[in-house]
Amino acid sequence: MPISWRDHASPQAQTDISGLYSQALTLIRRQLADHRGFSPFAIVTGHSGDHNLRMAPTASTKTAILDALTLDSDTTNSRAILIAIDVSLPPDGTDAAELLIEHADGVALQFIVPYSIGPDGAHLDADRVIAAPGTRRIWTLRL
Repeated sequence: MPISWRDHASPQAQTDISGLYSQALTLIRRQLADHRGFSPFAIVTGHSGDHNLRMAPTASTKTAILDALTLDSDTTNSRAILIAIDVSLPPDGTDAAELLIEHADGVALQFIVPYSIGPDGAHLDADRVIAAPGTRRIWTLRL
């Protein structure tokens, strides 16, 4: 994960975000191997470090997926959340996993992880990961 977010994140946020990222890639690999695609999901880290998986019902837009995977209670009942969405990248339609990670400490990140599925199975292309600051949706700025 080659961006400088770690410079501004607490040790707890670093641990939570790295753990969510790793868990998501493992789950995506399994889903790609079994189903040649994956359904949107969220992994939520509770205050005690427990993890809960949420699967999205069928939704047609990114906004609908985000709404389905987040709860109003997330701000008080959790400390981090990752949302994974199967996307196609322009201009050629490359398949990718979009990972949106947000932490209660204020860190929000977006990762785009291209993948391919061939005769030898699914391959997540770690060399082509795009990382960028994300949008805070759950723990918004408080004035």
